[in-house]
Amino acid sequence: MRQSSATGPWDGIRSPETSETPIDVADVILGQCLMRFSILILGICLSFFARISNTEGPSTRQTAKHANEHIMSEKLIPSNPADVMVMRHVTPNVVTFSVPFSRFGTMKIGGRGTLVKMTSGDLAVFSPVALTEEAKAKVSELGGNLAYIVALDFEHHIFLSEWLKAYPTAKLVGPEGLPEKRAKQNDPKIGSEPFATVFTKDKKSTTRIGDDFDRDFDYEYVDGHANKEIVVNFRPDRTLIEADLFFNLPATEQYSRVPEKQKQAGGFLARHFEGLQDPQGGSNKWMKRFNWFVLAKDRASFNESIRAIAKWDFVNLIPCHGDVLEGNAKEVFQKTFEWHI
Repeated sequence: MRQSSATGPWDGIRSPETSETPIDVADVILGQCLMRFSILILGICLSFFARISNTEGPSTRQTAKHANEHIMSEKLIPSNPADVMVMRHVTPNVVTFSVPFSRFGTMKIGGRGTLVKMTSGDLAVFSPVALTEEAKAKVSELGGNLAYIVALDFEHHIFLSEWLKAYPTAKLVGPEGLPEKRAKQNDPKIGSEPFATVFTKDKKSTTRIGDDFDRDFDYEYVDGHANKEIVVNFRPDRTLIEADLFFNLPATEQYSRVPEKQKQAGGFLARHFEGLQDPQGGSNKWMKRFNWFVLAKDRASFNESIRAIAKWDFVNLIPCHGDVLEGNAKEVFQKTFEWHI
């Protein structure tokens, strides 16, 4: 496997066949230009949508100010989660709760929480979504003792308080910076509850979650990722669970219960982004470039984390965004992240 210090814009980009033969320079330059153009367009569009969503007329300033207090949860939560949620067993011990979710109303990336029954009999939930009555029933069916509520990154945390209120003995787990971020939110759904375990870059190699959890899970804090990812692998069922490290679009399952009109793809931006996040499409070159040039904020640390994850034994991969990979997950993961391994 190739080792790379990745100090320059072309450094570390090598063909899969050899560590000494660079990819055609013209191809790399073209890829760089197109990728940066795509990122520029994406940024402009997201900024445009954000401004539209926050626009307020002179006669509505007070109501808009009040509405903005709820902007995070109200804009990200389906109004009828029980009606659109898809709940299913990926394995006998692993259950997913899949819901529709679109960025700025146009990019349909879906959302997903995952519930795991550990060998101890206790439960752990990862990146939880809305706690519907059906979800509560499933927790009870699997034993009822929820021991851990895990925010898998800096972004997937809105429902932590909702789940903790229902299961007050559970321990909160998340990445550095998240407790402080939550404490600053002016949103009734987001509390400032203390975290039992917080992963930091300096102490990630020695941080432990709990004896029962540690017996069943591999885990890696990918501090080099833009969203401060925590990736876990449930060893008994060989199932990797993650948030934003890996997308698998389109989000077919997550939109399977919405009205047909809502399933239709968005405009150019949405289709472009969806194409970038399809790990099984062709050579997967665009997703590799997106990971390399955009998501890996600290590339050396990111590479180190990816190499650690690549050594784990898993056949399934459950992402927060897009469809679950079952059976061939390790192969697709290695193909997607081969520049980092």
